[in-house]
Amino acid sequence: MNDRPTLSDPDDWADRHAGAYLYTAAQGPALRVAVEAFERAFRAQSAGPEGRLALYRYEEQARAQLAAVAGVDAADVALVGDASTAWNLVAGGLDWRPGDNVVLNEFEHPSVVFPFLRLAPAGLEVRIARRDDGWQIPPDAVAALCDDRTRAIATSDVSYVNAYRPPLDALADIAEHRGIPLFVDYSHSLGVLPVDLRRVSIGISASYKWLLGPYGVGILLWNRERLPGFRPGGTGWRSTPDFFTTDRFERYTLDDDAGRFRQGASCFAGAAALAASARYLAQWGPAALAEHALDLSGRFRAGLVERGRAVITPEDPAWRGGSIAWLDPDGERTAARLAERGCLVWGGDGRVRASFHVMNSSGDVAAALSTLDELEAVR
Repeated sequence: MNDRPTLSDPDDWADRHAGAYLYTAAQGPALRVAVEAFERAFRAQSAGPEGRLALYRYEEQARAQLAAVAGVDAADVALVGDASTAWNLVAGGLDWRPGDNVVLNEFEHPSVVFPFLRLAPAGLEVRIARRDDGWQIPPDAVAALCDDRTRAIATSDVSYVNAYRPPLDALADIAEHRGIPLFVDYSHSLGVLPVDLRRVSIGISASYKWLLGPYGVGILLWNRERLPGFRPGGTGWRSTPDFFTTDRFERYTLDDDAGRFRQGASCFAGAAALAASARYLAQWGPAALAEHALDLSGRFRAGLVERGRAVITPEDPAWRGGSIAWLDPDGERTAARLAERGCLVWGGDGRVRASFHVMNSSGDVAAALSTLDELEAVR
């Protein structure tokens, strides 16, 4: 099998990790250009009014750069506090009545589940589609839970549990048949895989994983044609085009574009850093990034299978993201032991997960498998 070098240069990173960094699905490492952009934007606060205008420009640059990554218009992009904030804005804005339901699945992160579950005491039922024996969520399992009281379907484009990538077109078919929105979390795909929001009503993503940005910038992508007039479940002084109106104590209006999801001042320095990291990733483009990550993760998966590990990530690259997960009843300890040997992975909840991105190479695959062999030998 041919060697595959990293896409990135070691000098691109603010702090180089000496071993194999396979932790991106939890948090990506810091790019030098992102750190520099963060500091530059934070320092702009010292410039008074001119600095504030500069901060707003950084936010608009981030919206434009993320729009390019997601294939949408900049006006469709909103930057909010974090992905959990975005999901609360969506769940809180959903039009429903007691006895209605939403359909999720058991691979969803709590950031997707809890905002809907919070509404359960008021009468919204949260239905959970279950996985099959192959660790996938069949679209039929989702369809079976839908009825005339279903108000939305929510799913991740790539699951944090096992990197399973559900067939969004099939889920969109189910949603469109019932005239309900499909909400998608792209936290484990945006920045490494091509995404397509044409049949999605609202997309949400974290900033600090595959996009290699900092914490504190939630990304919300609003398909205004598919879900026009949506009113978020929260508002603030930046949700409106003008908050200094004479009747501001009686009424307010919302921005026409995704700016209506903003509540207050963004983390402008974080937005500047995120714009820099998204611009950095754009030099390859989603297709090349995906090819690199899926090839490396596929090699790693094959090595795990050869060693008899209980891999729960699909083999077919069409059905998975850039991570590979396997069952391990003591996943947290396994991750800690790997870290002691320079291999950073995520472990917990009965499994271990390794992720592959621009900084990784076939050498990291070999090193991780070799380290697992060492751990097995001394068990």
